[in-house]
Amino acid sequence: MNHDELRDKIQEIKLLISKKTKLINEIKSINKNIDSKISKRKEITEIVKKNKKERDKITDKIKKLVEKIKKIPDVKLSEKPKELEKTINRLEWKVQTDVMPYKKEKEINDKVKELKKEYKKIKKEQKKISKKIKIQKEIRKLEKEKHLFHLTVVSYSEQWKNIQSEIDEFQDKRKEISKKIDALDPQIDNLNKEIDAIKKNLKIEKKEKFKEKKQREEKEKKLKDKMIKDKTNEIKEKFKQKKKLTTEDLIVLQASNEDIV
Repeated sequence: MNHDELRDKIQEIKLLISKKTKLINEIKSINKNIDSKISKRKEITEIVKKNKKERDKITDKIKKLVEKIKKIPDVKLSEKPKELEKTINRLEWKVQTDVMPYKKEKEINDKVKELKKEYKKIKKEQKKISKKIKIQKEIRKLEKEKHLFHLTVVSYSEQWKNIQSEIDEFQDKRKEISKKIDALDPQIDNLNKEIDAIKKNLKIEKKEKFKEKKQREEKEKKLKDKMIKDKTNEIKEKFKQKKKLTTEDLIVLQASNEDIV
């Protein structure tokens, strides 16, 4: 193991961490989109609830009006009120303007009374019919309003489904990215362990080299000291013999810090 291998491993783990960081940023971006979609979905949910509530209110109103209509009996007019009124006016005018026998006048007056009684009855029945028609118009009006609320509900419900579909897609994509991150984690852990092991071995190697260097230096020093000592002894012996000392001899003596005598 050497520094080149350590450098390669560090470069490899940097690439993996960079890849993981990029994936994490993608998830953050997806989360923002999901939050935005959820917020929009919530708004639409409230709109749908509100319109459903209004639609249900109208449905209840319609049911009540239908019950009212059921309580009004079906009526068929035997004669049109206006036609009957014309007949009554004609007969009354005839009595007032024509000269006729008493018996004939009495017959016409009796007829007018009967017609007026019939007219009153018809008018009463007509009110029932008018009331029924009025309720039916109100029902038709409410049905239109209900239909508009229903269309709004349908439209926004469709939007809600589309948004939910988008949320599901984002969530599926987030799951895929999370799996990629999960796959990177053990790789990064293993590389960290390898790097720690390499650093530990390099540290041991460094200590061993330092120890070897120190041992070598100590050995060299001992050898040098021995050489100087041997040389010094030779010089001392040379001095005793009254032999001439060379410049080199003097340098050795100076290095040894020993007296010549």
